[in-house]
Amino acid sequence: MRAENFIFNAHFFVYSPDIDLIRNSLQEYLQINGFIKTNSSFNFNFLCLEFSISDLYLTQFSKSGSILAKFGLVKESEIQQKNYFKLLKYKRIEAPINLKLIIHGGKYNEKSGLIVEVISECAAYYQISQLNLFQNISEDQYSFIVVENKKFIHGICGAVGGKFILMPQPMELILQTNFIQELKKFGFLKVADLLIEGKIKIEKGNSDGLDDLRGAIDNFLFEIVTYLKDAPDQLNKASSNLKKICAAGYFDENQKILIEKALISSAHTFLSNTTIHSRNDVDLITSRFLFDEVEKCFELILNKVVKYKMKVKTC
Repeated sequence: MRAENFIFNAHFFVYSPDIDLIRNSLQEYLQINGFIKTNSSFNFNFLCLEFSISDLYLTQFSKSGSILAKFGLVKESEIQQKNYFKLLKYKRIEAPINLKLIIHGGKYNEKSGLIVEVISECAAYYQISQLNLFQNISEDQYSFIVVENKKFIHGICGAVGGKFILMPQPMELILQTNFIQELKKFGFLKVADLLIEGKIKIEKGNSDGLDDLRGAIDNFLFEIVTYLKDAPDQLNKASSNLKKICAAGYFDENQKILIEKALISSAHTFLSNTTIHSRNDVDLITSRFLFDEVEKCFELILNKVVKYKMKVKTC
C-alpha cells in the first residue's frame, strides 16, 4: 500500500471571522493533545500552521549526552536521527504525527466566517516512507487507521465548533478526480500517478510537486503521440510533441492556439523557468491553479483524440 494512503484531508467552516481566536483555540486544543507548533506563516488572507507530535519532534533536536558525540567520534545529528527512527518505529501506526492547518476567510450557506483545511499525516506514512515498514497492511488494519484519523480530525473541528464542508478522508481518495479515473481507464497510468503525487506534495507544502506536474505534461504529450502511432520526439520536447498532436486533424486552428498557449506558453514554460529557490515562493493557490489548468487541457486532448476520436470536419 502506498504511503500516500496515510495522509488525511478535510475542510470545515467556522462561523467566526476572528482568525486570532480560532488560531489560539486550535493551538490550545492540539497542545493538550500532545502537539507542538513547528511553523506558522501568513500570506494575504491565508494563515498556515504546522504541528508535530511533541516527543518525536523534540527527539530530532535534543542533545543526546553521548560520550561519542562529546569527543567528536559520532556526529550529534546522527545520534538524533537514530533516536528519532527508534521512537518512530514503535509509534502506533494510526497515531497522527504531523498536522497542517490552512485557515482563510470564506462563506458557507451565505454566511461569512473561516474555512480550515486540515492535512494530517499518521505514523504509518513515515514508517512506510522512512523505515520501509508495514508494506502489507491488511484491510482491517487500514480501516482502523482511517477510523482513528477521522476521529482525530473530528476532534479538531469540534474544538472550534466547526461544520464539515469536506468530510475527513484519505487525501488520495479526494484527489482521485473523475478525470484522473479517465486517465487510468485509458492506460495513462504514469500521468495519473504524477498528477496525484504532485497534488499531494503541494498540499503538504512541498514545491517538488511542480516538477511532477511538468513531468505529467511531458509524459502525457509523449504518450498521446505514441497512441497516434506517430514517432514522438524526446520526452522533454513537449512543444514538438504537441505540434504532432495538433497536426493529426483533431483540432481547428483556434483550438490549436488555445491549447498551445495554455499548456506550453503558459504552464510548461512557467514550470521549466521556475528555479528551485523561486519555486518555493509559488504559493498553494497558484500551484492548485496550475494543476487545474493543465488537467483541463489534458481532458480536452483526451476527449477529442482518445475517447471520442473527434476529427475536424473538412470541406
